[in-house]
Amino acid sequence: MKENLIKFFNLIKNSKQAKGLLIVGTLVIFIFTLGFSLSMFTSNNSSKIANIKVNDLSFNITTNNATSNDRILHLKAAKTELFNVIITNLNNINTTYELIYDICTNSECTNTLNSLPNGVKVEYLTENSDTLNGKINNNNGTKTINIITTNTTSSDVYIRLNLNAGYDWNNLVLANQIKEYKIETNIIAYVDGVEQKNYPDNCNYTAEAKAYIGTQEVALENLNVTCDKTTKKWTTNFTGHADRIEVKFTYIPIPTPVSFATDSWETIAANVKEDKEGTASVYPVGDTKEVTIDGTNYTVRIANNSNYDCTLDSKTACGFVVEFVDIIEKRAMNSTITNVGGWPATAMYKYLNGDTSNHLTYNGTNVTLYSKLPKELRDVIADTTVISGHGSKSGETNFTSTDKIYLLSSGEIWSDCLTADGNSGFTCYDTASYPYKGQGAITTRQLDYYSNKSVSTQSNNTYAVKKFNGTAAWWWLRAAISNLSNTFGSVYADGSHSWNQADTSWGVAPAFRIG
Repeated sequence: MKENLIKFFNLIKNSKQAKGLLIVGTLVIFIFTLGFSLSMFTSNNSSKIANIKVNDLSFNITTNNATSNDRILHLKAAKTELFNVIITNLNNINTTYELIYDICTNSECTNTLNSLPNGVKVEYLTENSDTLNGKINNNNGTKTINIITTNTTSSDVYIRLNLNAGYDWNNLVLANQIKEYKIETNIIAYVDGVEQKNYPDNCNYTAEAKAYIGTQEVALENLNVTCDKTTKKWTTNFTGHADRIEVKFTYIPIPTPVSFATDSWETIAANVKEDKEGTASVYPVGDTKEVTIDGTNYTVRIANNSNYDCTLDSKTACGFVVEFVDIIEKRAMNSTITNVGGWPATAMYKYLNGDTSNHLTYNGTNVTLYSKLPKELRDVIADTTVISGHGSKSGETNFTSTDKIYLLSSGEIWSDCLTADGNSGFTCYDTASYPYKGQGAITTRQLDYYSNKSVSTQSNNTYAVKKFNGTAAWWWLRAAISNLSNTFGSVYADGSHSWNQADTSWGVAPAFRIG
């Protein structure tokens, strides 16, 4: 053996090739050993270390999103705190568990007490939290429990998290030590930095909401604060638990109005909503503005800006109403000669209000008028309750719809179409403006523009004239004529009342409301 070793070393000494092979072999063994050692180190460090054992079962408990595996929780004096507790099953078998705790006399928990001091609570949140007891799957299965602690005393308190645990087939005798956290959320409003009992009474604010449990901010699912632009009421919505939500309202200054012709639609809408009855001094009835549709400018005018508290059923002549001064195009009311279903059932209604189903296409297009309006205008057009007259079917009542854009009714143009006397000399045959033979109630009113001009079927009806490409033409109203089954109301080229069969192509000069 000795002689063989001497021959081996002499071979290495006298041969360059042998020396090279020895060096390479040594490096390979070193690298292999180093890699194996590092893999073992990494493997050992990726495994959770048990910090609690129950009988022969091992678990790991971490708090605050696993940033700490210290089972002792420090409950600060006069604080409400939230702890995120993660229980990991380190066994290769499914287990049962119950989260419990020990009450400590000091921060090391060298001794324990039988009960919490008065004024101290340990509870758990049910939202976004696993249950306090149940089963945990084997091999690093986890449960996450949100613990909330309340310490109203002047001294710090310590508790040590613990487990009641057993095998999957065991029925644990539960301690039921930790109770569900019952909470009532207090919402506090700060309007421009000042605490207020109530939310603002208008929507001209931005709202930022934050939720807290004690002094700790918490994330609530779906937390938002919105304002209903119709009722001007603010609503706070959220899912989850918090004892306090702070909402900070910041006022959005309303741009100073200049004129209807030059102000943006956003500025007009903001001033209409804010100023209410005072809009007459800012945007007078009859003022005009240009609206671009498909590259062509059309003129609109303020037809009404009063009576915000209108109690009539139809809101088409209440508030800030804008109408097209002239006819923007010609269309049939329906594809067939019928007024059955009234205004809401017409192809015209669908075309004006953005519904592409069954409205009459022209030039092969299926685009709606509402979709062609500038976006800044669409953004401020209000939903309007529209009452429209019925046709001749026995027992039929007026129709109700909710419109973005609508046609006018006869009573919104001519004053003498608003009589309830079914036996007067002239009737407009519009049951929403002129109850048929005295039956029913008037649902609308004459618009301010036509009222200011004293427009009636007998006088000043030239103010009801609208032109198409510079020439006076007939234009549609929304009422199904009360004594016929195939016609709708219209305005004749000289401004007088008329009616036409539903499949006739006449002028379209709609209206809409702002705010």
